[in-house]
Amino acid sequence: DVVDLTVEDAVIVETVELLGQQFGETIDAIVRDTLASTLTNVNAAAGSNGDGTATEITKTDIDGVVKTLMGNNAAMISDVVTATSGVGTVPIPPSYFGLVDTDITDDLSAVSNFVSTQEYGMQMPVLEAEWGSTGRVRRLASSNGYLSTTYYSAFIVGKNAYGLTELEGGTAQTIIKQFGSSGSSDPLEQRGSVGWK
Repeated sequence: DVVDLTVEDAVIVETVELLGQQFGETIDAIVRDTLASTLTNVNAAAGSNGDGTATEITKTDIDGVVKTLMGNNAAMISDVVTATSGVGTVPIPPSYFGLVDTDITDDLSAVSNFVSTQEYGMQMPVLEAEWGSTGRVRRLASSNGYLSTTYYSAFIVGKNAYGLTELEGGTAQTIIKQFGSSGSSDPLEQRGSVGWK
């Protein structure tokens, strides 16, 4: 019992880290679903497999969305990423951000003006989930992307396109119940639990 109270439990520490990741992914899924239900929908239609329905994403499709955002005075989110004297580096202009599912990163990489993050002149402003850029759109890839019944959504947003509100009292609470906290249902004090709400 003394050890439980004075020594950090590696299992609880690891579990809390995993629960933190799960919480973040849950919030991402809620935001993703909200964006999917509220953003203007534009089908990619300029691809080679076109038959009048949605196709793979192309430079023409992306440029059309960027033109619409600029025409509606949507502010860019990121500043320029300058090129360096390193071989093969490319400057990235001020950009909007796009969110894509990891299932379509191959399609994104095939866009004619795609620049991988490895080609950015400076690595400091690169975000952890950033896959690359296409013109004035820096792309973030996540396995938590949005798939409707038949199509993936590739959101493109400007600065202040949406906001998140913190819940009163914080956004989440980690609850740790020590061994024996179950009372008579745990007479040998063998069960504890860790969770969040």
